[in-house]
Amino acid sequence: MAKVHVVPGICGFTADIEAFSEDGQMCRVSVVSDCPHVVRFAEALAARGELDAYEQVFGTFGKNGVSEDAALLRHPVCTVPAGVLKAIEVACGLALPKDCSLTIEK
Repeated sequence: MAKVHVVPGICGFTADIEAFSEDGQMCRVSVVSDCPHVVRFAEALAARGELDAYEQVFGTFGKNGVSEDAALLRHPVCTVPAGVLKAIEVACGLALPKDCSLTIEK
């Protein structure tokens, strides 16, 4: 299992993501957030059932289940979908767990 906590920025709506895989390829994802748009995104992902990690992580950008369902989000630069993909990577052993961040200055 992999867990990712997303603090997306000024909106203040955090998200907690968990990804589970038993075989290193097929993965189930759970996303919990107070953001109504992320909730819709999470419901769409859950409705897909198991996701193929290789299709999600190594497929064409924008043409995988996570990217397609991200269209439900109100803000196109929401970092939650990236967090979902990172959780899938780690849960399936396709990447080692390592924090990542965005640093924004003006």
